[in-house]
Amino acid sequence: NYSFPGPLIEAYEGDTLVIRVINLLDVPTTMHWHGIYQTNTPDMDGAVGITQCAIPPKNEMIYKFKAEPAGTTWYHGHLLEQYTDGLYGPIIIHQRNEPNQDKYDSEQTLMVADWYNLQAHTQLLPWYLNPNNTDGNEPSPDAIVVNGKFTQA
Repeated sequence: NYSFPGPLIEAYEGDTLVIRVINLLDVPTTMHWHGIYQTNTPDMDGAVGITQCAIPPKNEMIYKFKAEPAGTTWYHGHLLEQYTDGLYGPIIIHQRNEPNQDKYDSEQTLMVADWYNLQAHTQLLPWYLNPNNTDGNEPSPDAIVVNGKFTQA
């Protein structure tokens, strides 16, 4: 969809989501639906090598699962460093009867993320794979982005 972050996915709790993921990357990918229960649909969880095979480049997969539980969560690429490079987006699963809906006018979705000027496989992957990195100090991001945008002070 050429957007960063990816589009907001909204549903009501109990709805069935049918999501077509087309892999236009040059590498395999999967999509993980973080926080979704995947009751009776473990093959839709997107954990490459555990619950599904990766989607090869120029191929697609249809994910179909129940929207549960209610809440705000996110989806992301689940192969190596893809979400660090921006392959992620928001998910909102609404309750059928929102208990406090009359107490607010509107909502705004904010996706806050680290930003690295270099692609993660150049900057982060070597760090993560280095057995000598035992102090827990990750490389510092170059910026923090909100909904894919940042400003300089």
